[in-house]
Amino acid sequence: MKKEYKTSRDFRNALLDKLKQVAFAQQKSVQRIQRQVASDRLFTGAKAPWILKGGHALELRIQNSRATKDLDLALKDAKLFNSKSPKDQNKIIRERLQEKASTDLSDYFEFIIGEQILDLTAAPYGGGRFPVEALIDSKTTFTCCLFRHDDGVLLVIFQKLYIDVDCFNIF
Repeated sequence: MKKEYKTSRDFRNALLDKLKQVAFAQQKSVQRIQRQVASDRLFTGAKAPWILKGGHALELRIQNSRATKDLDLALKDAKLFNSKSPKDQNKIIRERLQEKASTDLSDYFEFIIGEQILDLTAAPYGGGRFPVEALIDSKTTFTCCLFRHDDGVLLVIFQKLYIDVDCFNIF
């Protein structure tokens, strides 16, 4: 049965408690469990224009695999970029990610995909960096950056978590 929470604070506290329990039971770091929950929630749904690949995809399938701090996403439909400049492509990616991230699942999560903050000319295919912020109860839960490469691959790097939990350095 699905548990309902009256407030976002109740949900946030329950989620943090549950993640600590799961991490202890599985003998994994809380950070690893939180990354899985955050990425699952951010990229939930069958209508997303991307596919999860890379190390995190392996981590989900092989429980004892090396933990990764990034998410690799490949776009399903390259037509999204037909005859667009890299700047326009980055704008389209940001809009699509924010549209998907804004889906209300009545779970108190809120995701904000920021404007491109860096043009990555040194990356193998170029690309862009986008800040991502997740909030629960109006508090930043984690931030990450999305990197877009010209080959249609997105790379998401979780950078920092701002949850104040005693004795835990989460993310």
